Amino acid sequence: MIRAVIFDCFGVLAGGDWKDFWTTLPNPELRSGARELRKAYDIGKLTQEEFNLKLSKLTDIPFQEIRSIFNSDKLAKNKQLIDYIRTLKTNYKIGLLSNVGSSWIEDKLLSSEEQSLFDTMVFSYRVSMAKPNPQIYLLAASKLGVEPSECVFVDDIASYCEVAEKLGMKVIVYDSFTNLKDKLTKILVE
Repeated sequence: MIRAVIFDCFGVLAGGDWKDFWTTLPNPELRSGARELRKAYDIGKLTQEEFNLKLSKLTDIPFQEIRSIFNSDKLAKNKQLIDYIRTLKTNYKIGLLSNVGSSWIEDKLLSSEEQSLFDTMVFSYRVSMAKPNPQIYLLAASKLGVEPSECVFVDDIASYCEVAEKLGMKVIVYDSFTNLKDKLTKILVE
């Protein structure tokens, strides 16, 4: 029986600029190097400015342009999904699990009322691990007081969903609000 739904932030609750940027890099070596920098940022080993500077040097993209690309102030919330979470909250525990390198989600993206929709929020920079590390999924389930088999995990990155599924979670690869709602409704009535 499903008792909790865990959502990713970037690409699900809010726009995601990283995936759009990363796919534009011209070769596997650059993508790999950029991914390693992003991992270090996500677990709190680099500040936003350090990440921007190192990414600029790696890619030969001017620092100001990198800074502009990753200006999180321009990311839009998925208001339709947030409203839907309000309806889920009455019957399910709600979690947020995000690879994020700072407190931006709490400080700028979600209002205090929106934050209160989540029974737990697990951020990679706070726990020094990031998806796809299985331990971060287990931590989110534990903080919700549920077993992995009692969770649905929603993320826009299929490989992150694959890890959650191996842990026993039901998963939904997010591509649109309509598809999410349809798939989640089917899972919740099983």
